[in-house]
Amino acid sequence: MVLSNMAVCLISLNDFARALSSYRQARKVCEKAGMPLLVAQADYNVAYLYYLRGEYGSAIERLYAARRACEATGDAYHFALCHLDLFRRLSGAESERRGADDRATKVFCAFEAQGMRYEAAKTLANEATAYGQQGKTVQALELFARAREMFAKEANRVWPRLLDLYQALLLFHEGRHFEARRLCVAAAGIL
Repeated sequence: MVLSNMAVCLISLNDFARALSSYRQARKVCEKAGMPLLVAQADYNVAYLYYLRGEYGSAIERLYAARRACEATGDAYHFALCHLDLFRRLSGAESERRGADDRATKVFCAFEAQGMRYEAAKTLANEATAYGQQGKTVQALELFARAREMFAKEANRVWPRLLDLYQALLLFHEGRHFEARRLCVAAAGIL
């Protein structure tokens, strides 16, 4: 745990090389001690680190591996996080080809089953964004509304307004400028 915490601190200092080294060392210690759950979590953290570094191909490859490891160890939380992160990374046509709708539903259900409404709402927001990128405006707006409602129930003040902004961008590109402006004005009050 100390090595993982050191890695988080090093990430905050933009020292990615030492953060990666700390995660790898933590993984090695956990593997040697027979702690497969912590090994899988280290793999997830390394994948996230690659994402932060802008190495998206490596991040996606490592997320798939971490997801398999989390499934094998029964780590439902990190398994769902892997799905969520993969869904966010695979956008547009690639996301559509890989069955994004089915994956988003599974991730949403996994978070809901664990009582993790924040993560479930983020899943809906990501799915809505993907629908928007595919030109499926009606579906996107419906999911944005559901996600917004979930965030509001969680007393989250920022995410509902952020979703207003996302919806405004979608509506603007649809030529629905009056609605887009109304949502931007509402978002500006908080953001």
